[in-house]
Amino acid sequence: MSSNLTITDSKKIEQEANRIVGEITDAWKKTTQTWLGISKALVQYRDNKSEDGKQVWKLVQIKLDDWGIRESTIKKLCVIGDRQILHKYVDYLPPSYNKIYEITSLTDSEI
Repeated sequence: MSSNLTITDSKKIEQEANRIVGEITDAWKKTTQTWLGISKALVQYRDNKSEDGKQVWKLVQIKLDDWGIRESTIKKLCVIGDRQILHKYVDYLPPSYNKIYEITSLTDSEI
């Protein structure tokens, strides 16, 4: 009888561990997807070459700087946004824009 309890307890423990790991990996993926989405949006705004678009982009950069998001960060995010291939590998990318930025130095075949 006690061995059945152990098996049941073991299954419950494994199920709980799997649930927790699922929560963490889902949050991990969402964070990575968020960085890729921000990067893609920044590139779209940056690439708007109309006169209004240029002025909007300058103001966006100023306002982001007011939030503490510096020019160097915006540039890194734009480099990420320029690498569309990264979206194919979202499940394998780290949830850090700095780490994703480092990956942009790889060629498409190396990614």
